[in-house]
Order: sequence, then C-alpha cells, then structure tokens
Amino acid sequence: MSIIATSSASNVDLDHIDWTISKSRTSPVDFLSNNPPSAYSAARFYQGRFQFKCLHISRVIESLKLLSMEPLDTCMHNLELLLDYTVQKAIEQLQGDDFAITFLTTKNGDDWLYAVLCQSFIQPDMKPCNVVAYGHPRINPNAKYSQWIKDRSYIEQIRPPDTTEMILFHENQFYEGLVTNFFAIIIDADNVPCVITAPFDKVLVGIMASVVVKVCEIHNIRFRFQHPANPISWNGCFLTNVYRSVQPIKKLSIYQQSHLVFDFQESKTLSDLKIWVSQYIQNHS
Repeated sequence: MSIIATSSASNVDLDHIDWTISKSRTSPVDFLSNNPPSAYSAARFYQGRFQFKCLHISRVIESLKLLSMEPLDTCMHNLELLLDYTVQKAIEQLQGDDFAITFLTTKNGDDWLYAVLCQSFIQPDMKPCNVVAYGHPRINPNAKYSQWIKDRSYIEQIRPPDTTEMILFHENQFYEGLVTNFFAIIIDADNVPCVITAPFDKVLVGIMASVVVKVCEIHNIRFRFQHPANPISWNGCFLTNVYRSVQPIKKLSIYQQSHLVFDFQESKTLSDLKIWVSQYIQNHS
C-alpha cells in the first residue's frame, strides 16, 4: 500500500491536501516521473522518528536555489507540514512505524507544488554487493533534481541483473552511484587505512555520505576527499545512501572490460564504520 499527498496551497493545511491511497506499491521513480521536474529527497521514518528530516528539507531548498527556482519563505514550512501530515496518515493506514518516503517540490506555473510518497519500508539486501563502473558524471551534481531519472536511463538499460549499483566513472576516476555515494579505503604510505571519496563539489552528497565523514572524524579514522582510482590498491570499498546506510562491495567491474574485475573482502575499517554509522544514526537522527 502507498500513500501520496499533494498540495499547491500557498499555506499547506489538512483542507488543501489531495490524498491518493493505493493498495499497490508505487515506485519512487514513477512518482517522480509523474510530476514536473522537481527538487526532491528520499528519507526514512523509523521507530517514531523521521531520520534527519531537517537536513532532507534543507537539501531540497538548496537544490531549488541551484536550479534557479528561488523558493518562497513558506516552502520549507509547507514541506515540513505536508511530511508530518503524510506520516500521520501512514501510521493510521499502514499500521507500522517504518516508512520509505520520497518528497518533492517545484514551481508549477504561478504556484508551488508539494508532493509526498509514503509506503512501508522494505529493507534492501545488505550483503556485500556487485557494482559496475560506467557512465559520465552528472552535469549539475549538487542539485537533487528529478530530471536525473531520465538522464541516467541509458545507464540503467545496461545494468547487469546481478548488479546493485552503477558507478559513474570518467578518466579512470570514480565519482558516485546512480542513487548512492561511493567510498574506497586505501592504505597510506605510513600503513594507516584512509577512507576516500570524490570531492563533494563533484557529486550529489547524500545524508549518509555526510554521516560517514562525521563518523570518521569522531572515531579518528583517517579521511580525505580524493577521487578513488586504481582499485587494485584498495583495501575495500562501499556504498552509502539513506536506505542502505553502509553496504560493502565485494566485486567491482569496469563495463565492457572483462579483464578489469576487482574482488574485495570486508576490512576491519569497514566493519567498524558499519557499526559506528549505525550508532550515529540511532543517536542523532
């Protein structure tokens, strides 16, 4: 079952929300594609808490500015209200407290459109996964914009069936996944592990990517912004997003280069990160 709430009211309230309650699940891709190009975010409501709600809303507002859609002063407040109303409805209708949420806003003529998709959260397979490197980096990486769904379709079409994610890859440098951030672990010259990821001005920075950086700082794990390259030298790599948290990668392949396949084991650094990121989410979301 899925719940969709939409409103174009200048001030969102319960009297100005259109509700669609469906017995079947709605793909977030379909939800975004069926609305005008929008700034959006994907979030999770878990055990009575909307994880990092303010960060998600702020990211949408910042994306609007990057897309030259200057948000009204009321946009943030309206988004928060619609999210809260939708979660309340979901608790009543879906009878749970673990929801996957996708929400958007955009300029729609003279009005602003706000929309939220909420449905029961289904935990993805968190076993170490396979990824394939293919596809050029985003044109406007810092804006979370639904147009990216269409832009990435050429990559989705060649995704092998056993592959969890495609990693954007250019001039032997790794950037990010289609819906994830990408990190590698290297061993520095002094034999100390170091977590690296593409500079944040070159990719769309997810909430979990920011959490990983913070956790590295808290637990004195060496970290720096550096494009991962030369996988044969890595001590592991992993994906992050709001639904997967930290997911290890067991095999990385370069598209149409069968001789370039790299296998990884889960290192102690990565095992520790998984635990510490989970604890951080519980304590700070």
